[in-house]
Amino acid sequence: MNRLLLILEAFRLDRPVVSLKGLMLELGVSRATVYRDLQQLEEGGYIDRLGQGYVLGPRILQMERQFRHADPLLLAARELCDGLARDSDGAVLLCRLHQHTAVCIYDISRSGERMPLGYERGRATTLCRGATSKVILSHMSRRSLEALIGEHPDAVTSEGLPTDSAELYRMLSPVREAGYVIARGDIDESMVELAVPLMTGKRLLGSLTVALTDSRATATAEARALNLLRSIGRRIEARMETVISRASNMGESRSNEPEDVSRQRQLLYIG
Repeated sequence: MNRLLLILEAFRLDRPVVSLKGLMLELGVSRATVYRDLQQLEEGGYIDRLGQGYVLGPRILQMERQFRHADPLLLAARELCDGLARDSDGAVLLCRLHQHTAVCIYDISRSGERMPLGYERGRATTLCRGATSKVILSHMSRRSLEALIGEHPDAVTSEGLPTDSAELYRMLSPVREAGYVIARGDIDESMVELAVPLMTGKRLLGSLTVALTDSRATATAEARALNLLRSIGRRIEARMETVISRASNMGESRSNEPEDVSRQRQLLYIG
């Protein structure tokens, strides 16, 4: 990974401020090299100096805004997720596959319903626990499973999953055939999760989840939520196909359009 990206990766919730000396030790490079890298990032607005350390800068916030308003999956799914939360009487999570994690990019709950513990927008979770992650895991290729096992062997074994990729792929076959996962208390003891994968063609995008509290998770409520979930998942996938097929028409010739015009044009693509 590029060293500038490694510096950005060094920022975490438990370490919001990084120091030049700490980066020298972590990256194994000279003071002059780290200082030069920090200057580049600071000039670009990606970091800011704070006393003797550095924090993330305003450019990161600008990129986050760009994601919220222009990410194709969010544009395709947000309105449908809002309706799903209302109609299922539960909390809805939209997660994207990133490397070997599921990253929540949108969450919405019915009025007064709390989100499952362990999930919030921007948080990444491993692919071995919970319906949200397991439904992604079940649709990964053998090669991807092998890479996951190699990178996160402890997470795999801690959930009682085999560390042989071929065996794991076979074990997950019933889930692939069913097209959904129901998990009870995996992430939050008081919640039942129902999840379906999101695909575009053969590409695995992530997952869509409805979480119900135990008190609401009757057999009838679960059946209703699952039917809604599968229907909305298919509609999101159809919208994504439309977004992808028309993305090339939104090229550089429109890069100077006013923001409101550009936004309206994007919304027309997924109507």
